[in-house]
Amino acid sequence: MNGAKQVPELEPFLAKIEKLVEFGLDDMIKGSEPNKLFATIVHSDYWLSNTMVLQDESGKPIKNKIVDLQIMQYSSCIRDLVFFLFTSVMNEDLDENYDKLLDLYCDTFVEYLKDFKLDTKEYTREAFRKEIEIIGPKEFYHVGFMLKPILTEKGKVESFENFQSSDWCREDLLGEAHKRKLKQLVFSYQKRNWI
Repeated sequence: MNGAKQVPELEPFLAKIEKLVEFGLDDMIKGSEPNKLFATIVHSDYWLSNTMVLQDESGKPIKNKIVDLQIMQYSSCIRDLVFFLFTSVMNEDLDENYDKLLDLYCDTFVEYLKDFKLDTKEYTREAFRKEIEIIGPKEFYHVGFMLKPILTEKGKVESFENFQSSDWCREDLLGEAHKRKLKQLVFSYQKRNWI
């Protein structure tokens, strides 16, 4: 919340942001039974620095390895998708390609399920979008909270691994990149009627 208070353009949204933070925090603490259709083991911290991409000689990605599997939990796979999209994709690209990215993810997800000979008739784009609408608001707290270590200004903390629990309260870590991303996060959520 302190980060949002430092961005003048977010002042009209502060009450709604506070409610959304409380909603997400409450969901995180109490937990909720995931929709069985999308329930799986999720990473819970899947952002750009927790993925390694192997490229061929031409630079085309050919393999992906997920790292830092410390806080996995049983939840909706959509949590990792929302977290990744809103922490790791440039907002301009996300806004311009949001529907395409969701459809690509959904279609690819279904193809992988078919590889395992699973029945996919319930895995429609509509069911996928409905799950996004449920999970998106719940992830606001998580995304907003993690923007601080993800976007801490270079040199303020030696490395992400050295981010200490006392650093969560340091307002000097909230630089322009953090403020810009937080503002874009709120505007993106508003655009989707999640805030």
